[in-house]
Amino acid sequence: MHLKKMSLTLMSASFILGITFLSCTTSEKKQENIQNSDTNKRKDTLAQPSYINDMDTFRKQILDTIRANDQIIANFKVKIEHEKIQAKVEYKKKVDKLEQKNRELEKKIDEYAAEGKEKWKIFKKDFTQQIDTLGKEIKDLVSRRK
Repeated sequence: MHLKKMSLTLMSASFILGITFLSCTTSEKKQENIQNSDTNKRKDTLAQPSYINDMDTFRKQILDTIRANDQIIANFKVKIEHEKIQAKVEYKKKVDKLEQKNRELEKKIDEYAAEGKEKWKIFKKDFTQQIDTLGKEIKDLVSRRK
C-alpha cells in the first residue's frame, strides 16, 4: 500500500513537472515568435524607406507648393478688386477654377496610400505633371493681368 502511495505521488509529481516544462517551453516559443515578428517588422521597415521616405518628402513638397499657389491666388484676388466689373468677373471665374484644381490636387496627395514602389513612381510622375501644369496656369493668369 505504501508503494502504491509513493508511486501515485511520484506519477503526480512527474505529471506536474511535465506540464510546467511544457508551459515554459510554450512561453519560450511565444517569446521567440514575438522576437521573430519584431525582426521581420524591422526588415520590412528597412525595405520600405526607399520609396516611403520619398513619398513623405514628396508629399511635404507638394503641400508647400499648394500653399504657395493659395498665396499667389489670394494676392491676385486682392489685385483684381480694382478691375472693371467685366474683367473682375472673368478673372473670378478663372481663379475659382484654379482654386478648385489646387484643392483637388491637395485631396489627391492626402488620400494617396502606398501601393508599392512601381505604382508610386507612376503616381508621382503623373502628379508632378499635374501640379506643374497648374503652376503654369496660375503664373499665366497672373502675368496676363500685369
